[in-house]
Amino acid sequence: MRQTKVVIPFKGSSSKSNISDEGFSIVGILAQKDLEDRGPVSPSSPSSSYIIEEVDVSKTRGRNLALLLHGVLSHKDQTYHRRLVQELDVDSFRFDFRANHESPGPWSMSSFEQDLEDLDVVLDYLRNHLGYRVQILIAHSRGAIDAFTYLSRNSHDRAPPNLRIPYFVALGARWRMNRIHDRDDTYRKAFETEGFYRWKVKVAGQVKEVKIYPEQVEQFAQYRMDLVVQRFPTKTDTLLIHGTGDKTVPPADAAYFANELTSKVRRPGSFRMHMVDEADHNFQGHYEEVVRVIVEWFEERRRLEGLGEGAGAIWERELAEENEQSLTTTTTTATPIPSTVVDQGSLLQSSWDEARRGGGDAKGKL
Repeated sequence: MRQTKVVIPFKGSSSKSNISDEGFSIVGILAQKDLEDRGPVSPSSPSSSYIIEEVDVSKTRGRNLALLLHGVLSHKDQTYHRRLVQELDVDSFRFDFRANHESPGPWSMSSFEQDLEDLDVVLDYLRNHLGYRVQILIAHSRGAIDAFTYLSRNSHDRAPPNLRIPYFVALGARWRMNRIHDRDDTYRKAFETEGFYRWKVKVAGQVKEVKIYPEQVEQFAQYRMDLVVQRFPTKTDTLLIHGTGDKTVPPADAAYFANELTSKVRRPGSFRMHMVDEADHNFQGHYEEVVRVIVEWFEERRRLEGLGEGAGAIWERELAEENEQSLTTTTTTATPIPSTVVDQGSLLQSSWDEARRGGGDAKGKL
């Protein structure tokens, strides 16, 4: 397997991005299963030592790929990531979100929109520059929040099949965002004296300090995961993994996801939950079980796909139909979008606006 460092430029600026006109770069590692490792980097070397080189698009176009997302103030080689990319039988890409490890930029406790911009840029690069078909998304903690939101917003059932992702694994995902207030006693004194809390963590062996402000805590607490998951695509199969000893995100949060993702509107068999006994939020000491469960579930899903069942089969059929339609199209005249579709899209966008404001009634069922 060859692992190559990839630097993806993020150009331009916006009020949401809070970045300069010069932009910045998102740094990731592309692991290609069928190519020989020709660099000096060993599996235990830090990710910063991987070689940067141009990727041969002829070796990537049309291939399936797994995309891995890390958690808050972490990095692309966090916890189980290295072991997982070794065991997966497809190419994979893992990257540092903005303000994490090798990707520069401003950090905020509640900057989910910035995370989603980063994810948009990465997916566009993987699909449109390298030609990959992103087949599975595997996300931990904050990355899982980002992934649920992205899939519900950008990979919904009405999205073109080339923009959908049929398989999703969420680890340590938080449902009750307001439980962040459990940490209020930790933050209170610093908020009163300095106006912010200094959070010091070690990321990839380096000590990093960020500032948490009271308004960020409140924005985080008001993020509506119930509204997000209610709109989660039915054409995506999901595996949810949580540790029974998780003290960062209570294990009970997994049950809220299970309630929604096994409701009567979902496809039967499209959701599975696995609890890792005694595992903490980062699954320390349990990487082998986590990797085994993910790999076995992914293999099972693709066996079902071969039988014409499950999200993968739906995805492949609709991709084939889309390709056939593009080949048989004889006119370039744009077809007007039905008003009902426009209305549905407007309704969906207003729902996201409502979710960000914290509006609507809570729908947790536990």
